[in-house]
Amino acid sequence: MERVMGLDPATRNTGWAVLYDNGKIIASGIVVSKKTTPEERIYEIGKEVMSIVAKWEPDRIYIEAPDDQGIVGRTTGTQALLAAVTYFIAGTLQARGFKYELVKVQSWKGSVKKAVIARRLAEIYGKALPRGRGDKWWEHDAIDAVGLARWGLYGHPTRVSQST
Repeated sequence: MERVMGLDPATRNTGWAVLYDNGKIIASGIVVSKKTTPEERIYEIGKEVMSIVAKWEPDRIYIEAPDDQGIVGRTTGTQALLAAVTYFIAGTLQARGFKYELVKVQSWKGSVKKAVIARRLAEIYGKALPRGRGDKWWEHDAIDAVGLARWGLYGHPTRVSQST
């Protein structure tokens, strides 16, 4: 059975999830960087993501592309760091021969709120879906990664790069 991975890069907490091609969640989690300099964060996140990729050996990887139209509430420096994290991961994957696509999920930055998407995924996956704590259980970075992998499987994201 084919394995598909979703990656939701961020400057501190990068969500990841691996699904079978039938949509079943195999594993998920968050890569947390506690480093202070941008260079250290990029390296730490990239190194940990690559160890997860090596462990699960996904056949396809869907990575959320940085928002080139501006990220609401974030500074230009944070946008640049997010882009650096994303492209460092993508470049490393390409150098090691993994197939990946950069995708934009319009509903997350568009008209549908993140909590609505998370609730729909919770209906599909139940207790198998990773969850955050308390009232904002849907604020878990791995949920975004599950959504990326699932939408990659079923063709809903907007692709911004060609497959490698």
